[in-house]
Amino acid sequence: MRHLEFYIIQNSKVVDRNLTFTEGPDTYNSIEDIKKQAKLLNLDYSLQIGPLSGVPRKTDSFLFCLLDENTFVPADYLARITSVGNLHRDLSCMCGPRITRYSRIVLDDAELQNHYFKYELDSFSTFISCYLNGQNWLYPPVTSCVYSGRHYNSVGGYNPTESPRGPIQDNPAFMATIDRAGPIVYNERLRTYKFVTYEETNRKHLSKYCYDRGFLDKSINHESYLHTVLQRPTYEDLLSSYQLGMNEFISGGKIFNF
Repeated sequence: MRHLEFYIIQNSKVVDRNLTFTEGPDTYNSIEDIKKQAKLLNLDYSLQIGPLSGVPRKTDSFLFCLLDENTFVPADYLARITSVGNLHRDLSCMCGPRITRYSRIVLDDAELQNHYFKYELDSFSTFISCYLNGQNWLYPPVTSCVYSGRHYNSVGGYNPTESPRGPIQDNPAFMATIDRAGPIVYNERLRTYKFVTYEETNRKHLSKYCYDRGFLDKSINHESYLHTVLQRPTYEDLLSSYQLGMNEFISGGKIFNF
């Protein structure tokens, strides 16, 4: 049985794989660095890059990791995964903050920028894990997560959320089944970075993101902070997209075309 299986979800635009940057004491590299790390640790692994629709429903590895193609990981990411996994042998999923960086431009609003694709929780300490079970509003995005292969298989694997306007990558219903299977562990040391491309900052992508968040928020009956951020005249169109997502979750179909 393999130690690790990585499935990398393709991004329409890919940032420079040779890019390296530092944050505090840590160096971050592209997903290509995973191969080097696995060789150094003598870990048996597989790595596949493919579309969202191609995410395997079953794994033959101890741990299964989903990442976005534009994710950057610490230079010792695999050692950190192994360390957290050894501390919490019964876990169903381990995750950490997903911080965003922008490859070309910054959004014109700091609060919106701080929310867009970002996931970060308050934590007591870099070295202390916390459990997210029973708190669906705190569930992590499905990417930048490492799942127990045994528990991943027991729940039937991952599927995207189906909406009237196509698949949504995040899936609170899937995370709820993972929650029931075992502990969901959040640890600061599992921090990853997602590079947001120039194309992803245009209004079309922002509108799709807001629609998706509205749809998902309604599915768990919880309005995220994004709803508060969008309460400004300049974001009237994005607020409409968010509300449309909520309403189409209720209706189960398209209310109108846009």
